[in-house]
Amino acid sequence: MKKVVNRKLTKKDIQDFKQKRFIHNGMEYIFKWAKKQFVLEQMPPDIGIKITNYFNIITQGIVPIDLFNNPFILRCSKFRVKNLQRGAQRKISQQLIEDNRIFPIIRESNDQSLNEYPKENSAFLNSILEITENTFASYWEQGYRDYKPSHDEVLSSILLQHDGALSIEVPVWTRKKSSLEQFLVKNNENESFSCDFTYSLTGHIDLLLWDSSTQCFIVADYKPEGYFLRSLPQVAVYALILQKNLELSKVLCLSFNKDEAWLYSPQILIEDINPMLEQYGNPSLKWRKIVKSFYKI
Repeated sequence: MKKVVNRKLTKKDIQDFKQKRFIHNGMEYIFKWAKKQFVLEQMPPDIGIKITNYFNIITQGIVPIDLFNNPFILRCSKFRVKNLQRGAQRKISQQLIEDNRIFPIIRESNDQSLNEYPKENSAFLNSILEITENTFASYWEQGYRDYKPSHDEVLSSILLQHDGALSIEVPVWTRKKSSLEQFLVKNNENESFSCDFTYSLTGHIDLLLWDSSTQCFIVADYKPEGYFLRSLPQVAVYALILQKNLELSKVLCLSFNKDEAWLYSPQILIEDINPMLEQYGNPSLKWRKIVKSFYKI
């Protein structure tokens, strides 16, 4: 098995490591931010400033607890593909792949390279799968063949080892008809964050990556069981919230486990997937009106 060569953490990396513990709706989330300066140096200065200020909000605990602890506020995790006919998820997934709307990345058992899309960041995605696989292997080599690393163990391994990994368990939110001025962070008179939406939403991004080859953030979601289509709306909404709040031109999504990954644009939630889902059952499509509202404000 090919081993991942970990980038040696410097004293500066360790000094920049931060974490913040939240209890949201009765569940613990630990936001972790590592290799700050190293990853920020890969970004254009304006994007680096935006993400730094956004993370400052989080590490200072200036997060709308009233939203996250309100059981009536819609969680992005509720956006799941279900109520489809038997076998429909496989059919829809395959069609989206054939139409080049979703790009599968498969790590072969004989250690062949990944499918190269996009070519410039295939190595970037490959290393995520390698680190995930090696996190499992570290236990297997000690004789724990039946042990599966926890969600946090996998994500923390990637955070510390992957050159583009910036943070895990990143809280994101929107608030209905509010400027959220108490949560604004201003660098100067022309820069601020706006979380003003038509709907209130909350969520936590598993893993946030910066891909310097494509110059964009990747919102990644670890799904050890696979079945990426089931949680695709959840991950895509995370990306759309981040894109709008930080005024970014592009964000990508990645769903992955130790063997394979699926790369896609969050725009798929607007352009492609809804009519396909309706052909194979009676899904609720809770996200449809919400996502459309993102572009009307």
